[in-house]
Amino acid sequence: MEWLQSKEAGIYRVHAARSAYKAGHVLVPLASLSLAVRPSVIDAGEHVQLLNDFQLYSKYEGTLDDLLRILDTERGDDAHCARISITWQLIGSLAFLSSLGKGQPGTNPSTLLIHQSGVLLVRVREILQEMNPFPLDIVATLAYMPPEDLKSWLKARFPLDYSSQIDPWISGCVIYRVWCGSLPYDVSEFDTSRDRDTVARVWSRSLSPNWRLAAALVSPR
Repeated sequence: MEWLQSKEAGIYRVHAARSAYKAGHVLVPLASLSLAVRPSVIDAGEHVQLLNDFQLYSKYEGTLDDLLRILDTERGDDAHCARISITWQLIGSLAFLSSLGKGQPGTNPSTLLIHQSGVLLVRVREILQEMNPFPLDIVATLAYMPPEDLKSWLKARFPLDYSSQIDPWISGCVIYRVWCGSLPYDVSEFDTSRDRDTVARVWSRSLSPNWRLAAALVSPR
């Protein structure tokens, strides 16, 4: 798919040339700054090094999580239109990144940003990878993690591959949260601990039949 891109105030505006329904915005640095007369890597103590590289980003007003707390209390056309806009922008932004073979495992309402213009911004940070596996330590938020990846992490069999294929599950969870006010399964204990035994107990106890079905479809016996 051919994408048209423009950059304004540290925001990449992208849209598919052949589709009016795929467009999005990706937050990128306005500039890369460094301290003059300093090396590119600065020793800051034992076993600690700092990169002499500072990324300057455009100001944003808050996160999607902040906005959803307001929308959850609102009923009416404005709230409905806001949810439609959020859904459309999220799908467009992740579709653009997916077309580049890049995944965003850390995507969730607290990492999606809202610009003062009403634009939903996806942050492109160091966790964005191009078909590269991560170590066993997870990067994705447990509550939004695809069941096959969560299952692999619990068994610690091999590193997690956070390619762009992770985005459909995560974006589906975010969109469900936008429209329904909560996730379709109980996640109240999911982020209280990253200990595998604790997560395994919570996972087996709290997952709804919908998630069990999804896990079975991904990894049939």
